[in-house]
Amino acid sequence: MGNGVLKRYVVGFVFTENRQEVALIQKARSRSGFEWQIGKLNGLGGKIRDNEAPRDAMVREFEEESGIHIMWDEWELCGKSGDRRTYEVVVFRAFSDSILGKLATTDEGEVALYRVVDLPGLPIVRALSWLIPLVLYQDLKIFNVEET
Repeated sequence: MGNGVLKRYVVGFVFTENRQEVALIQKARSRSGFEWQIGKLNGLGGKIRDNEAPRDAMVREFEEESGIHIMWDEWELCGKSGDRRTYEVVVFRAFSDSILGKLATTDEGEVALYRVVDLPGLPIVRALSWLIPLVLYQDLKIFNVEET
């Protein structure tokens, strides 16, 4: 990642409309450099393609990993994270009960609903401990977290 090219990613969190559950993926495999995600729960997402808008990438990645199409206008931009030199992650959320009973397991990993209150005791990616509460409870104020 040190070649001067900014790598851009999306990650999204779809919550049930009552805000009690969130769809997460337990990664079965990962690209080189992201092996630390294997076996851990994370939001769904991936790389933003060249000339692709972040929201379009979020729609595409969520459908590829879960088998469910969440409409473009259902995704709310929450903010960005990253060091801004080597990588940036654009974070989205959506609220939909259309995911109930429909999440699929793909070659990317197993996607399932998890109760938000149970997340601290589960094998989550470290950043989710602060990112999910921020995304779930924020009042549509866009955040900007810069890692150093």
